[in-house]
Amino acid sequence: MLRTMRNNLKGLSWVLWLVIFTFVGFVFVEWGTGGMSLKGAKNAVLSVNGETITADEFQKQLMQAIDNYRRNFKENFNKNLIQQLQLPQQLLQQSINSIIVTKEARRLKIRAGDEELRRRIVNSPGFQRDGRFIGVKAYENLLAYNRIDVKEFEKSLRREIVREKFESLLSAGLAIPPDQLEDLYHREMDSVELDVVRLSPDRINQEIPTPAQEVKAFYNANKPLFKSPERRAGTVVAFQFSDYASQVTVTPQEKFDYYKENREIFKIPEKIRVSRILLKYGETDREAVLTKARSLADTLTADTFASSAKEHSQGEKASLGGDWGLQAWRTLTTQEQRIINSLAQAEISTPVDTGDAFSILTVTEKSAEKISDFTEVSERIDSILKQRKVNDLVREKLQAIHNRVAKSEDLAAECKAMGINAIDTQAVTNGETLDELDDMGMISRKLFSMEKGETAFPVEFGKGMAIVRLDRIELPEVQPFEAVKETVQEKYVQARRLILLQKQAGELARRLNSAENESALKTLLERRDLEIEPVTYKRGNRLAGMAVKPGLDDRIFTLTTGSFAEPIAYENAVVLVRPTSIHVMSEDDFKNSREAFYQRKLEELRNRIVASFIYQKREEYDIRFNQNLYEKATNAAMSRLN
Repeated sequence: MLRTMRNNLKGLSWVLWLVIFTFVGFVFVEWGTGGMSLKGAKNAVLSVNGETITADEFQKQLMQAIDNYRRNFKENFNKNLIQQLQLPQQLLQQSINSIIVTKEARRLKIRAGDEELRRRIVNSPGFQRDGRFIGVKAYENLLAYNRIDVKEFEKSLRREIVREKFESLLSAGLAIPPDQLEDLYHREMDSVELDVVRLSPDRINQEIPTPAQEVKAFYNANKPLFKSPERRAGTVVAFQFSDYASQVTVTPQEKFDYYKENREIFKIPEKIRVSRILLKYGETDREAVLTKARSLADTLTADTFASSAKEHSQGEKASLGGDWGLQAWRTLTTQEQRIINSLAQAEISTPVDTGDAFSILTVTEKSAEKISDFTEVSERIDSILKQRKVNDLVREKLQAIHNRVAKSEDLAAECKAMGINAIDTQAVTNGETLDELDDMGMISRKLFSMEKGETAFPVEFGKGMAIVRLDRIELPEVQPFEAVKETVQEKYVQARRLILLQKQAGELARRLNSAENESALKTLLERRDLEIEPVTYKRGNRLAGMAVKPGLDDRIFTLTTGSFAEPIAYENAVVLVRPTSIHVMSEDDFKNSREAFYQRKLEELRNRIVASFIYQKREEYDIRFNQNLYEKATNAAMSRLN
């Protein structure tokens, strides 16, 4: 039976992988009432309200996910793919979300019964052949062949059923009104292919006069442009790390223990530097080029490779002696990367066929991955542990203060009674720095995320940690003319330049439309140092990255193809557009696609609601994360890719 299943595995694979990927996303510890707290779980990567995932468990899950990707992507699989997908980070976030959903579903007494589990298994396309369930024994063998424990897999399916029930309950009653659905359909499906020419105001070189009367009239007509920014003021109790550095010490034993427990973070990655000579071939000269490549490879040495690359190579790095550096070579073909990984330093490969060329490769620098000696990283560890102890000390001292002042109506007065200095930030803008304290603007940013009267702790900033209370909000208001006179003049000049630019753009559009052919049109643009930018425009979008413009849809979708339209003015540019094609879906198109489109949009809406719910619930959960253990588990799993 197993042999038969192996022979038929390719035919089953795509649906089976859907099941397996779901399994990987939801295989977590089977939480019980006696879940460990983080204090009792020294090996915990993650704790959510006391329920943990250990480093070993996280590493196992990550390795399982990597193996599944390896099988599914086959020759296209590599370490870069996993890094681009950010698989470890995704798995960590899935872990948090899954635990929250499990707890919320348990609170609502949502369960997955045995019959529901049975139906899920027998109806899964991954476990069917010719429209029928493959049988219990074949089902178990198929999981075993893919190194998946049956009990764990069925637990994961139960959790998946519970999750689906929970999400259905959360999104019950969702519907999209017919007119809104049709609008969504046209926004997604209608499009216009445009040629865009962008003109900036700096093309207007002439001096713009600023008559006082006209400038004042401009101010009166555009007062909303001259509002002050919102400002916020708060009270801050801040302790700087540097003031407490002398109060902590790190023993040699603590440093060595940290080194032993975290050796992976002191890993020095392997270094491979590659050079390549590329000889291109066509349909008729492949064999001749291959003969030349073989002859050249036989004569090359480590000392002559760079000069030969400059002379013979047709690749993009020829002028650099064929040097692809320490990382760029990882974008070469899979076959080339395999050869590179097998070469010793200074060794030269035989010609490698890339599909349209032959490449000759050499490794000019190669050093194996290693872990730094303790003596090499001792000072670094000392700095890490000291900073950690200082952070803990500052947090502890501020926590004691926060416990006393959190509910006080007058934070400054309460702190004064305790002999502690509290800072009045005065009114600041979002991101504004605080002199001699927060030069990164983190405290002011925190003020803009708070409600009036709210107290936040801990608020970390570059130099320390703080308790922050929002005391006052100053809303934007129109500023007097005299206070913003220079700004008004600048905006007046900008507006006048745009008017002149619109006239210039209108004349240019007429000349472009009268051009005899595309070559003449491009010449006209080149003489003015302009070029065409091809853009796909959809309803509700921005045009070529410009600001949102009301009424733009109606204007774009009613243009005439093949001609530049009248200029479209923005605050900082004027744009010419020429539609090359306009694609608008008909009523029949919508009717034929309506049901499938409705279900897809409903699913997207449901996913957003669930994601929003989980995001809000995260605020209610005690989520703790051990960065060091996460990195160790991730590095251990990723090291198997080498």
